[in-house]
Amino acid sequence: LNWQCETAIKTLDDEMLRRMAAAGCVSVSFGVESGNAELQKKYSRGKIKDHDHAKVVVDACRRHGIATRGFFMIGFPEETPPMAAETIALALYLDPDTVQFTAVTPYPDTKLFKESMASRGEEEFDFSRFTGTTPVGVAQAMTGEQVSRLLRRAYRRFYLRPSRVLKE
Repeated sequence: LNWQCETAIKTLDDEMLRRMAAAGCVSVSFGVESGNAELQKKYSRGKIKDHDHAKVVVDACRRHGIATRGFFMIGFPEETPPMAAETIALALYLDPDTVQFTAVTPYPDTKLFKESMASRGEEEFDFSRFTGTTPVGVAQAMTGEQVSRLLRRAYRRFYLRPSRVLKE
């Protein structure tokens, strides 16, 4: 029986991955969210221990034949373009098999949603824009266009590297 899962990268180590592979795991998806330590701590509940541990985990997945997908987000309230560049750099460093870059989206009943609503006053979110690819006005240090541009740059930087193109 082949199976896949989503989990926090900080929960994985070589032994766990070896057992998962032996039990039929073929793919692991994990939320990294941000490459910036400050944003990681504030919004991602420390989903990664540190960049080097995350790299060890991704490499161990590869060694055990488990495909990897990393989820990254751009557009946190106080995130600046240099902070977003840290996220892109982390995706390149980890080099999972696939990546998903999304605009930060404050889903209802999350801490970020409540904080965003408090800062917006009476203005409601347009939930039809909650696609994950469309900035919805959470970023305060960047415009929506800047977030969109950084998302496009992130995908290009990740997938258009010569080593990546050859691998594909």
